[in-house]
Amino acid sequence: MKFYASTAFAAAILFSIGISSSIGDVKADKLTEMYSNPIAHGFGDDIEWVKWEDAIEKALEVNKPIFLLIHKTWCHACKGKYF
Repeated sequence: MKFYASTAFAAAILFSIGISSSIGDVKADKLTEMYSNPIAHGFGDDIEWVKWEDAIEKALEVNKPIFLLIHKTWCHACKGKYF
């Protein structure tokens, strides 16, 4: 009985380690994907990010306004945008 309990406990520990490491892999993959575009600065690739130097010319070409996103790392509301 003691052997069975210790085996079950060891199996539970290994199972939980496997789950937590796979969750860590998912988070790492998400962070890698999030920062794959250096212009996006972690805000995702669903927006066509353009360098400021090219923004005015591009906006005039497509006849659309420019959205200027300003955020700071110390800003509590800005930190909420990442996760």
